[in-house]
This record gives sequence, C-alpha cells and structure tokens, in this order.
Amino acid sequence: MTWRPHTNASEAHVVIEGFLARWQAQTEFCWFLFLHDTQEMVGCISARREDRGFNLGFVLARSRWGQ
Repeated sequence: MTWRPHTNASEAHVVIEGFLARWQAQTEFCWFLFLHDTQEMVGCISARREDRGFNLGFVLARSRWGQ
C-alpha cells in the first residue's frame, strides 16, 4: 500500500486535523516515528478502537524496510 505525497500545506493540514479529531474522540491513536539523529519522519503506528479491542497497524517508509 502506498500513499502519494501531500500536494500542499492545506492538504496536509486536513490530514493532521483528522488524526487529532480521531485521537480526541478516542477512536484511533496514531504515534509518528522519527529518526533520532535527523528527526526525519519514517512512519507511524496506529491503534484503532473496534468492538472487541483494537486493530493495530503501521506504515514505514520504503527506504527503511529491512533495516
């Protein structure tokens, strides 16, 4: 699964607002992953609330696969 880069700051803002709204509603929790040395964002881990628990997922930059 791949996602295209955001085309502008407005598009990124909408996505971030969605993450924040779901966190505040306690329906999904997302933690972003950054490299310690460079602060480059390389992925995220999410936990989405479901009827009997949580669905866990992650996204990792292809450049970091196998490391």
